[in-house]
Amino acid sequence: MIVSDETAERLKTDDRSAVEVPVREEFDRLVQSLMPATPRVAEAGLPEQARRNAELRQHVLDSFEFLDATAVARLSGSKSANPRARASRWASEGRIFGVTVNGRALYPSFQFDDHGQPRQVVADILARLRQLNLSAWAIAIWWNTGHDVLDWHTPAAVLIEDPAAVLLAADTDLRTLGR
Repeated sequence: MIVSDETAERLKTDDRSAVEVPVREEFDRLVQSLMPATPRVAEAGLPEQARRNAELRQHVLDSFEFLDATAVARLSGSKSANPRARASRWASEGRIFGVTVNGRALYPSFQFDDHGQPRQVVADILARLRQLNLSAWAIAIWWNTGHDVLDWHTPAAVLIEDPAAVLLAADTDLRTLGR
């Protein structure tokens, strides 16, 4: 039992043999021994980096039309009893990607053709980007960042007109960043 110093003194005077009172310093040593050797301390730039990343994510959300899994199913003509299954399956197969926003998977619409099917080149590009171990958000940001191979246009903006050029941009990044 842990008690305040005042209570400990009172208990000692009442009946010293009845209660054993741990000493605060001993308790503190025990607590310290159970703590990790090196506490995790945020680096000075971490909050600033987090703020910038949040701005980038918001910019991505503002730049693209996003579909939830039900909208993907509807667009693709799925008649499944589980409308989320198609988008989930395509994502797990690497044919599309999505980002999570407030616990909900959202998929950029540029990945889909006019029939709601994933563009084949998107799977090829995603295969390269995933070799770089990028998070889903980093992949989304890549699609929305100007690239020198694309004359500083974004991959998403060039995708429909010149999918081979976007594939070349992904190949270039894999070759230069994947070392």
